[in-house]
Amino acid sequence: MIKINNTTDLPEWFDLEKYKKAENLDAAGWFIQLSLRKELYDLYEMFEKEGQDESSFFIGGEILRGIVRQNLERLRSQPIHTDPINTDSYESLYASGRASGYKEDLSIKPVRELSFQDLTAQRLWDESKGNGKACQQNRWGILTAAELSDCPTEPILVGILGQNQFATLVDMNASDAVLKHAFAAWLKETRKNELGTPPKESSLYKYWAGYGVLPYLDLRIWAMEKRLHIPGRVMSRAICSPNHDCGVENLRKTNARIAISLMRDLSELQALAAVESAT
Repeated sequence: MIKINNTTDLPEWFDLEKYKKAENLDAAGWFIQLSLRKELYDLYEMFEKEGQDESSFFIGGEILRGIVRQNLERLRSQPIHTDPINTDSYESLYASGRASGYKEDLSIKPVRELSFQDLTAQRLWDESKGNGKACQQNRWGILTAAELSDCPTEPILVGILGQNQFATLVDMNASDAVLKHAFAAWLKETRKNELGTPPKESSLYKYWAGYGVLPYLDLRIWAMEKRLHIPGRVMSRAICSPNHDCGVENLRKTNARIAISLMRDLSELQALAAVESAT
């Protein structure tokens, strides 16, 4: 693996000035930028781990390779997309959708009404054995049970594609104060019993531009694509502004950790973006 020894060896398309607009992004903006990168990051990380490359696309290989190249070129020519409409030119690698379906994703709020569409989607997911639990796969037949006593009393967990969503009933005859108190108590108990420690509240995305999250990811994708190694000293100089040299240790503990964790899971940012978009 070839090592990049200096920032002058980085690709011509990389220009830190192109990322300045990231300072003004809100949660939805960050969700869009990161969604555009996630498929590419996941793809090249898989190739890197398995010692493969784009030639590994067997079915529809030429088409998929063309999509990958097209998305890379568009992202590198314009790293920050402040206009969501412009991201329609990005094509998903895994579905006939756009940019990881971010427009649809942002409509999924963390607190909302349960619909019959939700239940139908859950039934189809259960029947496909997606969650691997026989009791979940068979629970839909219980709805036709003749006796109420035959029905289980445990809460309904909607868990399509790894989501953790509980259906709840809200008595609108109760006052707002009572409902808030009741929900806080339910949330505390449910977190303790079902989900463990809740995610910490954070507005860290306000600092992600300074941490160079997007330039780090773009260079990391490039390095995996070309099978290159960018040492920490080179990466820290490349992604940090002249008056903010993050240093190798800070790069490892903060910048890289944040960027990689976001590529693992965007669900918390998605939920925050949905809330901000609705207010």
